Amino acid sequence: MTKLDGYTESETDHADMERQWPQLKGQFLIDRDGIVRWTNIECAAEGLTGVGKFPSVDETLTAARTLLHP
Repeated sequence: MTKLDGYTESETDHADMERQWPQLKGQFLIDRDGIVRWTNIECAAEGLTGVGKFPSVDETLTAARTLLHP
């Protein structure tokens, strides 16, 4: 995202990332009314073993299909 904002990381930025935990990631399915209907937050279910794990395409499609046909 920083590249899209035109921000150039400095040596201080890199050093900070080495000293602290990076921000975790999440995926969300939001309906047309802006209501969050499904979430996947990195490490929420598995703790630290979930770092870097993302839902598969099948998992995401299953969640979307479930929302279409409750």
